[in-house]
Amino acid sequence: MYIFKIRSTLTTASHSVVRLTNGAEGCSVFWQVGSSATLGSTSQLQGNVMALTSITMTTGASIRSGRALARNGALTLDDNNISPPVGACTASSTAVPGTGAGSSTLPSIGLAMVLGGTAAVAIGIRRTREVRRI
Repeated sequence: MYIFKIRSTLTTASHSVVRLTNGAEGCSVFWQVGSSATLGSTSQLQGNVMALTSITMTTGASIRSGRALARNGALTLDDNNISPPVGACTASSTAVPGTGAGSSTLPSIGLAMVLGGTAAVAIGIRRTREVRRI
C-alpha cells in the first residue's frame, strides 16, 4: 500500500501522466489531499484520490484503476473517465525482515511522471513495513 500525503492542494499539470511500474497497482495507491485536488486537462492519474474538500477534473482528465472521493465538497467532472480497480488487488509475497527466511530488503516500485509527453521524472518508492489504515 502506498499513501501520498499532500498537506494542502494537489494540482496536476495539463497533459501530465502518472504511471505505475514494477508491479504497483492503482488499487493500493492513495493520494490523501488535505484540501482540494485539481486534475489538469487530459492528465492521467493512477490510484485513489481522497480530498478533504473537493475534486475538480478538468476536460479530459482521467483516473485509471482508482476512485475520486471528496469528503466535504463536490466532485466536478467535465468529459472525464474514472476506471475503478478490476479484480482483487494482489498482495506481495515478500518476507518481512526479521520474521524468518527471506530477503532482508523489501522490493521497490517506481512511479513515473511524464509531463507534457516530453519530459519524464521517475521517483523510486521503497516499500516499508509501516502501513497506515484509513
